[in-house]
Amino acid sequence: MPSRLTAVLLLLAVPWISSCEDAANSSGAQGVSAVPTAALAEAGHVLRRLGFGPTPRELEEVARNGTAWYVAQQLSPEDLDESAWEPLPLWRALLPLPTGEADGTTLAELVERQYVRALWSPRQLSESMTLFWEGHFNTNYWTVFNFVGGNEARAAWIETRENELFRALALGHFEDLLRVSATSPAMLITLDNVLNVAGNPNENFARELVELFSMGVDNGYTQADVEELARCFTGWGVCEKAPADLEDPLSACASGLPGASLAFHFDPARHDAGPKTIFAGTAWELSLPARAGSAGLDDGLDVLRHLSMLPQTAEFVCRKLARKFIADEPPAALVAAARDTWLATGGDIREVLRLLLSSPEFTAPAWRWTKVETPFESLCSTVRALEGLATRRIELTNFRAVLEMRLRQSLFRWLTPDGFPEQGDEQLGTGRLLGRIAFNEWIHLGEGDDLHFDVAGLVRRHGAQPSNAASVVATLGRLCYQERFSPADAALAVEFLTTDEAGQPRPLDPAAADYDLRLKQLAAFMASLPQGVEQ
Repeated sequence: MPSRLTAVLLLLAVPWISSCEDAANSSGAQGVSAVPTAALAEAGHVLRRLGFGPTPRELEEVARNGTAWYVAQQLSPEDLDESAWEPLPLWRALLPLPTGEADGTTLAELVERQYVRALWSPRQLSESMTLFWEGHFNTNYWTVFNFVGGNEARAAWIETRENELFRALALGHFEDLLRVSATSPAMLITLDNVLNVAGNPNENFARELVELFSMGVDNGYTQADVEELARCFTGWGVCEKAPADLEDPLSACASGLPGASLAFHFDPARHDAGPKTIFAGTAWELSLPARAGSAGLDDGLDVLRHLSMLPQTAEFVCRKLARKFIADEPPAALVAAARDTWLATGGDIREVLRLLLSSPEFTAPAWRWTKVETPFESLCSTVRALEGLATRRIELTNFRAVLEMRLRQSLFRWLTPDGFPEQGDEQLGTGRLLGRIAFNEWIHLGEGDDLHFDVAGLVRRHGAQPSNAASVVATLGRLCYQERFSPADAALAVEFLTTDEAGQPRPLDPAAADYDLRLKQLAAFMASLPQGVEQ
């Protein structure tokens, strides 16, 4: 049977929007089968946009309580108790969060902690925004690793600390996020600001600061401004510091001290103390006086504060947020409204998101199924829709191998400062599509060290009649695709489930030894259907 499934899936390997999409009505009386299709469709859309795809539990909850309820809940992630959500308590024990470099964390642990949160945390918007900021302020683990002489514990701790700060501030004020990024050893190393000294300024960070992190490409600055900005950040670097001094850029370096970690350090001797004028002659000009000694640190901090509240920055970042949550080409009026909210609230990301997620465009049917998932999002949405479970490190490690080796998305290791592409046309291509199909096959081909899927139990819990192929297909379709699963695709799935490799009828018997396997094969088949995009 696996060879038949593989052949069928390869025939279906054309661009599609999601690893799991919408479904037809079913006649069951429990679980998602009892939820009206319209409510299920809107719930699925909101769960896909805010996080990493709907789980059956969340589909029911959001469909019954309303999408406004879920949005409000997600905008206050601090009120969601993660300890009550299985299997998070188990994974906290298996992948404990390090408290410092001395805990000896690794890159694999950093990546797999992110997987766990995306797959099973109830704080889906917070996790989605954490990865958004990771991409917006992109740094590269391997650059840091090489800088620290191949010390994995140090490199992984630097990236972990940055990641945790982004998570804590994911819905906070942009100025705080910009400051976290600019003072992160990961950023200072990745964009060479550790080499930025008076008399020989390095422009790498200054250029990306305006081009990628704040104002946007060619949006109100010149090469002369980049040069002035580089002068503002001279003396910003890193050095080893005692644990108690990690947050103080003016504290003394403590090279070789037991327990010391690499942290942001400002060196007045390396700073250009002269006056500076950025954006000269414009309405957003910033003039900085001559500042000697430790006061020179304020040059860079003033720049970050100034950039955070420029209309160009507000519009640039708001457009990126609208692309993420609404459409690749979001309505100009909505972007303008988000920008105005940004400027009125001091760059409050929570309030910008509140506006976007309460807009008519956010839940409008016309905007559904118009976003292509990244490989990471695609795999997560499949696992979440089918209630995939991992309870051992090796299972999550194997999940990581598929994502990194087959789909070429390695978290925290994107080489260029623009971050992993999120727009649809960047996600499609033969290799990536076949890689996603290969992962779907894993649902039924997986061995004991892979994620577990109980598809038979899942559809039974959600109203399927176990011996009725049409009922099983309809229930699985509602879980995966909500309203979008077509009658033609349903008929194709029923045929797949009820015939053998020779096309001969094969009864669906819940008591048969191969029943669970057949339903797993069905799930893999349905997850790979080429639903396409309605432009």
